Amino acid sequence: MSATGNNGISITVPARPILTPNAPTGVNRSRSSDARHGISWSATWSDARPLSRFRIQRHDGLRNSTWRTVTTVPSRSRSWTDTSTRQNTRYRWRVRAENGAGNSDWVYTPFISTTPPGAITPLVRHQNGDNLVTVNRGGTNFNVRAIVQHQSAAVGGSWSGWSTIHTTSSITAKNATVTVRHVGVDSTRRHRYRTRYENVTDSPTLQGEWSSVSSSIELLARPNAPTGIRPDGQTLDASRDFPVSWQHNSVDGTDQTRRQLRTRVGGGTWDVDDEENGSTSTVLDSGRLEGGQQTEIQVRTWGEFPDASDWSAIATVYASERPEATITTPEERELLTGSSVTVAWSYFDAEETNQAAWEATLYDAFDSPLEFRSGSGTTAAATFLEQLDDDTTYQVGVRVRDGDRLWSDEVRTTFSTEFALPPAPSVSTFFDPETGAVVLHIGVSAPDEEEVEADHVQVWRGIDSDREVLIGERLAPGASFTDYLPHLVKPNYYRVVSVSTLPSVRSSVSTPVQAEEIDREEGWLYFNAGTGFERVIRVRADADVQVTQGREKAMRTFTGRTRPVEFSGEHETWQGSLSVKLSPSEPGHATRDDFAEIVQLPAPICYRDVTEPSGQRVFVSLGDFDHSQQGIESTGSIPFTRVEDPEIKHTDAALATGQLPGGGDSGEGE
Repeated sequence: MSATGNNGISITVPARPILTPNAPTGVNRSRSSDARHGISWSATWSDARPLSRFRIQRHDGLRNSTWRTVTTVPSRSRSWTDTSTRQNTRYRWRVRAENGAGNSDWVYTPFISTTPPGAITPLVRHQNGDNLVTVNRGGTNFNVRAIVQHQSAAVGGSWSGWSTIHTTSSITAKNATVTVRHVGVDSTRRHRYRTRYENVTDSPTLQGEWSSVSSSIELLARPNAPTGIRPDGQTLDASRDFPVSWQHNSVDGTDQTRRQLRTRVGGGTWDVDDEENGSTSTVLDSGRLEGGQQTEIQVRTWGEFPDASDWSAIATVYASERPEATITTPEERELLTGSSVTVAWSYFDAEETNQAAWEATLYDAFDSPLEFRSGSGTTAAATFLEQLDDDTTYQVGVRVRDGDRLWSDEVRTTFSTEFALPPAPSVSTFFDPETGAVVLHIGVSAPDEEEVEADHVQVWRGIDSDREVLIGERLAPGASFTDYLPHLVKPNYYRVVSVSTLPSVRSSVSTPVQAEEIDREEGWLYFNAGTGFERVIRVRADADVQVTQGREKAMRTFTGRTRPVEFSGEHETWQGSLSVKLSPSEPGHATRDDFAEIVQLPAPICYRDVTEPSGQRVFVSLGDFDHSQQGIESTGSIPFTRVEDPEIKHTDAALATGQLPGGGDSGEGE
């Protein structure tokens, strides 16, 4: 502000500072509909406390809900209509005034609830002359009470008008149920019910839509025939009691009060069991069964009506005697002189069905299982793979299943061992980078007085933490053995097992071998083929190797679907390719003729490399070899596909035939 006189002097007066506005007063809300609520307030202003705008926020009253701004309105406004509200929600608003100096305090409206949702159809049943009506609050987002109405009708007559029989207290939890007892109902009439929700938390009180009408409770009537008789179509053990269950099918809503159950064997006379109770299951004595015969079962029930239901449909079971197994070897308390055991048994079934399956278990003397074997068919012997310790007591158990799918009880026999062990073999190893092979020199000493001579040895190899595989068998004691397929990056573990003619076994200590001589940058990758994988070619590790892995998949289209559906098979896919410079090359590097020769050999062929992070070692089938020559330089490429591991397959076959495994030795060398 300035003033100018005749003398031309100008004076500037500073603007008066302003203060934060006064808070609104009389903040309230009004309801037009679930989707329309009015917010109103009063406000004062002055030069010292001017108004710039009003900010309105809303809280939706739900768990974890926060305040959020829904609008700002000019300073002259004293009301605003919120048209974004909805049913089944509880709301509250707050208003504050704002200007350049700051904001007033918030002023809050009372809460308001919108209309509750439509009610869930009540469940109704009859009990002791009364009707029980169960109301469920469902997913209502605020506390409600339920209004329950009733109507009735005479048989063949029209329904009466609705009348309120009960209003519940507040139901405070979602999906909570309240049961209303409608006492003294007329059992000569039909009855049905409906319910609606009414909010009880805020004003105004609003009511939701009526539920669908409940199923009608008829006047007392006899129930329908029971259903769901169990067992049905099964084979039962003729020597054991068996449970029977059914479903009581009420017409008038009353629970089962009495039941009759009858059985007959082979079409003979019915044997009736009568009992007054509400249980829909019982246990019948095995005397109602007869081996090799069918037993028929029927049930009928009563409610509060004096007459019973019709008899149920007939359920049929077949009774069979359990088969029996008798262990023939080893005999009870037999002394075995070898480190393996084969159990043999005989089979008997009163109904003369063939043996369908078997289970055999080797236990220690304290009933702890050591090995479990099983199979199907009429096999009557099984060799355990677990190697037995000397001077030790064991048990072996067998049970069998007959053609009626009944298992026998397990029978057991106890036996002990007493045998001499062969000397523990010793082994020294050498890695040959020229062939990528490990050479093992095996030594087996002459037996001492307590030992028995070794007949032959086995060689087992494990890679890192993978399972051991059998790579050499029936080798002469003291022989040398070459493993052409060790892993080039992961550690290899070798164990030699000496085997006597008893048989008994003893293992060497596990010897680790790491191909440390191979450099990842300047090393080699190898292809091994032929008998014993003795034919080997190699190329430098800097060759170009590409690998693609996946799973067998197919896409199918179906009527009514706009997109295809993927189906994945159980077969994994693994495709690789090698591109390599063949000449000029250094000594020891594979030539064109080497590749042309090896692709003629049958799969499997072992591919090994030193790629990151842990090297590849897979069995593959080779595709066609492509070769090109330009001047003195020649290159070649060859694709390959991963196939089944023959070492694992051979080991599994050896174990399945009872060949002595290296993993269960009877002693380990020092």
